[in-house]
Amino acid sequence: YPYAFPRDLSTLLRYAGNTSADVHYHPGDLPRLLPFLWQYWRNSHPTRHAAIARAYAPLIAHSVSEHRALAEAAGATHLIRPSGWIKVFRNAATQDKETRNVERWQREYGVAFEALDPARLRTVEPHLDTSLLGGLRYT
Repeated sequence: YPYAFPRDLSTLLRYAGNTSADVHYHPGDLPRLLPFLWQYWRNSHPTRHAAIARAYAPLIAHSVSEHRALAEAAGATHLIRPSGWIKVFRNAATQDKETRNVERWQREYGVAFEALDPARLRTVEPHLDTSLLGGLRYT
């Protein structure tokens, strides 16, 4: 699913403060960026965003095979593990929200994933911080 521009006021205010690790910008560049940001915000409306996701699906479906081909051409296949990508969580609310998202993506697009509780996460990635609540492994 493509990343959507945040539409909730609390996130927008946090980003506006320019102190988030997620977003950093140079205030002097805002006049030049505003048209792009406006279009990004408009296209992140749930209806438009869903349509964009459907249009992107065929492209995204080939991303793993294309990354493998590029890694092979670069002689870098040893840097890629075929075990998937894991997103880990320190916050239960964030974990719940992301799990609902990936469950929807699984229904709509067949995205394969595995929910990892703390014990399973430690088995899969034993060197991660033991305070993590769990993770989602995109297989």
